[in-house]
Amino acid sequence: MTFRKIAAVPGGVLPLALSRPPWVKTRLVALATLLVGVVVFSTVARAQFALPEPTGPSAVGVTYIHLADDARTDPFRSEVTVPRELTVKAYYPADPASTAPLAPYFGGFIEHLRASIAFYQLPWEPFAPLAEAVTHSRTDAALSDEAARYPLILFSPGAGTTMEMHTAQAEDFASHGYIVLAIDHPYLAGAVRLPDRIVLATEATRPFDVPEPAVPLTRIMADDVSFVISELQRLDGGIDARFAGRIDLDAVGVMGHSVGGAVAYNLAINDSRVRAAVDLDGVVFTTPGEASAAMAPFLMIANDRHTVQAIAGRQNLRFAAAPDDVPAADREMVFRTAGGEAAYRAAYADEQAFIGGLADVLGRSETLFAVTGSDHMKFSDIGLYAALPGLGGLPIGGETDAARVLAVSDALVLAFFNEHLRGAPPGGIDAVLAATPELRRIDLTP
Repeated sequence: MTFRKIAAVPGGVLPLALSRPPWVKTRLVALATLLVGVVVFSTVARAQFALPEPTGPSAVGVTYIHLADDARTDPFRSEVTVPRELTVKAYYPADPASTAPLAPYFGGFIEHLRASIAFYQLPWEPFAPLAEAVTHSRTDAALSDEAARYPLILFSPGAGTTMEMHTAQAEDFASHGYIVLAIDHPYLAGAVRLPDRIVLATEATRPFDVPEPAVPLTRIMADDVSFVISELQRLDGGIDARFAGRIDLDAVGVMGHSVGGAVAYNLAINDSRVRAAVDLDGVVFTTPGEASAAMAPFLMIANDRHTVQAIAGRQNLRFAAAPDDVPAADREMVFRTAGGEAAYRAAYADEQAFIGGLADVLGRSETLFAVTGSDHMKFSDIGLYAALPGLGGLPIGGETDAARVLAVSDALVLAFFNEHLRGAPPGGIDAVLAATPELRRIDLTP
């Protein structure tokens, strides 16, 4: 696999920060909590880790692309001015005659895999089978000639995780005739592999000392995605030679998991080039306001443990209590942590507006869905890690098998994108609902 090279950053890698930046402390607790039980592992023989087979008819190719936005300085580097850099992993319908080798999981870049696990201060040994896993995508295969141009899906992972942990979804969409560009956002993922180094989130030098750091952070991620779309337009898809003239830039979809889902929502509101957007279980950090009428079609799939209930009840997920309901004994500490009482009240009001606006959008379009027995991390490869023999099971909830959750959500997302990016007749979503007992549409009627 090859990268488009740019000059190395002056000074190389920053020294490891002594403590995690504020956004890391506040936004990455979820995965660490899920994985905190993984501290004891057995010595049983390693078994192969296997990703689900793609369900589409096309073979899948994969390649890595490195991009630098010379018009934008990296917002996480306060001590030096450098361009914002991104790693993009492209999955695409491949020439069925290709004999290129199947790509290893994480591209075979073990140092990136190790850094991604180490970010959560977890032992390596239980996850070692991931280093031996093989995907269903062929490395640098030729693009299929089945279509003149292919619709596009841009994907953003959640905070702390990496695009590599969404390989199963990306392969499945590519097998159905989409070019998928999965984006790693440096300093937002626990670890990102650039051509000359691994970038850790802990190396960020600019603090985001605001009551809700996810507001500016999701804006940065949305700017990253918008930049990729602009590069595709400028080069007619030629960010990689095989894609020149082959991407349908009038059929652009965006999606993401967790904070990446908030990014998709943001882009559905603010980037008119986006034709459809999907949020996989991500709370949002903006409101459509008067732009709601022009917003791109938007769909959300949520877990049925708490997210669906919060949206239906317009419940604030960020703050445990309304300002006036904070216990008297805790008020000084709680308000000080938020930057003062006024800052707490303002941030709480913003969060109420965010969840209320999301409920309004989904209520009008009737596009909020839940997968019975799901959990937040089951909308990624991480849910599949529970089968690793040395873990004894990850503390991820929900009774539905992780592979089944992915299959259900992928089928729904494909029906949605097929309608809005390919012009398929309406009814695809209803067909998925009828065939899938684990999936239900959530009624948000007051």
